[in-house]
Amino acid sequence: NYEKAFKLYLKAAELGNASAITNVALCYRLGKGVAQNYYKAFEYYKKSTLIKPSENQEQKGFAKGFNKMAECLMNGMGVEKNCEEAIKCYKQSAEQGDPAALLALGNCYNEGIGVPKSIKDAYQQYKKAASKGHVNAWYILGEWLLDGKTDGDEIIVEKDVKKAFSLFKKAAD
Repeated sequence: NYEKAFKLYLKAAELGNASAITNVALCYRLGKGVAQNYYKAFEYYKKSTLIKPSENQEQKGFAKGFNKMAECLMNGMGVEKNCEEAIKCYKQSAEQGDPAALLALGNCYNEGIGVPKSIKDAYQQYKKAASKGHVNAWYILGEWLLDGKTDGDEIIVEKDVKKAFSLFKKAAD
């Protein structure tokens, strides 16, 4: 029951739980248990980033809040599109070890969205995301290993078909 879940998340959010706050935001974003409202979703994601995790509170909600705020900023959901601010939020989330933010940063560097294009920086972010278990990062790295990857004249990833297939298998399992 989404309405009941929303009410429970809201109660926990009022107590300052960052994960609950991000769940309230997600409900608003998806329109689950409450009317869809991108602006309120963004505001709740933003609120979750203001709560610094303590020793007894997980950092997941805090990091996820920055990541989801970045997604809103990158796509203009509930807020004006602002790629530079989105990058700052992705970096905040990535510093907390959020694999989705690491992958998103890798994509931004790979495409030059909000940051100067840098295959080397993209590779570093993809490696970090893969080390945190992000399946899409394993797949991207596998693709790059299939043919090798360069940035201009600089070789960033050496061709290694065996390692590529190992990553593909890992991603598929």
